[in-house]
Amino acid sequence: MTDPARLPWLPPPPEAFRARCKALDAADGPAGPALAGLAAHALDGNLLTRLAKSLRQARAAGRDLAPLQRFRLGLLSNATTDLLVPLLEASALRFGVALEVIAAPFDQAVQQALDPSSEVQAARPDAVLLALDHRGHGIPEGLLDDPEATLA
Repeated sequence: MTDPARLPWLPPPPEAFRARCKALDAADGPAGPALAGLAAHALDGNLLTRLAKSLRQARAAGRDLAPLQRFRLGLLSNATTDLLVPLLEASALRFGVALEVIAAPFDQAVQQALDPSSEVQAARPDAVLLALDHRGHGIPEGLLDDPEATLA
């Protein structure tokens, strides 16, 4: 989880942060400025997750996200990334990016990368992030630490 104390350059979240998100969800019209404004605070993991929910609802409703720049990121991993996705999406708002993460199901990185009809490939992401844990590939512990080691 993000520790708001580690973002001292950002102001603390407003007391009514969740209420503001709820009002944003119920509103019509452009959502970009409000989303960016809410993201400009030192938010913990729970508030980032709540803000990501508002972003997704605005996107699903077809609301205007300008001035935010849309960006689709494919996420391929052999680990669980479910908790990471909303944190990435909400944090990107601070930088003017309406990030949409298309994450492969658990331990399906290779299948999603190779199958042209996979969810990640079908989404046609702008970029793909490979978040691979070496332990999921049968590489012995410590091998990567020793430049002289071999698999043989």
